[in-house]
Amino acid sequence: MRIRLCPWQGLELVLPPGASEREGRAFVAARSQWIEQAWSQLRERVPQAFDAAVPERITLRLLDEEWKLTCDPDAARRSTRGQSLRVPVSPDDLDGFRQEIKPWLRARASEDLPERVGHVSRETGLKYRRVQIRDQRTRWGSCSSRGTISLNLRVLFHRPEVVDYLILHELCHTRHMNHGPRFKALLARFQPDWRALDRELVREGGGVPGWLGW
Repeated sequence: MRIRLCPWQGLELVLPPGASEREGRAFVAARSQWIEQAWSQLRERVPQAFDAAVPERITLRLLDEEWKLTCDPDAARRSTRGQSLRVPVSPDDLDGFRQEIKPWLRARASEDLPERVGHVSRETGLKYRRVQIRDQRTRWGSCSSRGTISLNLRVLFHRPEVVDYLILHELCHTRHMNHGPRFKALLARFQPDWRALDRELVREGGGVPGWLGW
C-alpha cells in the first residue's frame, strides 16, 4: 500500500491487488500522525499550491513573464494590453476564472512549446511528428507511437531547464516506448543531470499554483 499527498487532489491511497477497502482505511488510520506532519511540510515547501484564490498576478516562469491581472465582470471578453490581462469574471469566481484563463494559457504555450520541441529535436537528432498542447490531469507530457508529443499547458509554470528536460524525455520515447535501461541511457547521453530535473518536475506539482488546479 502507498499513500500520496497532493495539494489539489488531497490524499490518494494506492492498494495492491487483493487488498480490501477496510485494510486500506486501517492503513491510513495507523499513519494519521505521519499524514498530518507530511501535509504541514507540504504547505511549507510549496505554499503556492495551496493558494485557491483568484490571483492578482500570473508568473509564467518558462517564458520569464509576469502578468498583472484584472477581473472585470462587465468586460465583453478577455483582453491583453502590454503585460496586463483583463478577464470578464468576478474576482471571487474561481471556477469562471479557470475557464477563462486556461484558453489563454494554452495559447501562450502554443506560441512557445512547438519551437522549443523543434530546438531540442535538432540538438539531439530525435525526430517527432507534431506537437499538441493539452490540459492533462495526470501527466506533464506524453509521446504517442506515431511520434506526437503532447505537453501539459501547466509546464508554463516551470523553469526552462525543467521543461527542456521534459521535452527530451518525451523525444527519447520516440526511440524507446518504455522507461527501461536503453531509454535511461539515451536520456543520460543528452542530459546527465536528468534525475534531479525529473524530481523537480514531479515534486508536488512543481510551480503550478493552486488556483489553476488539475
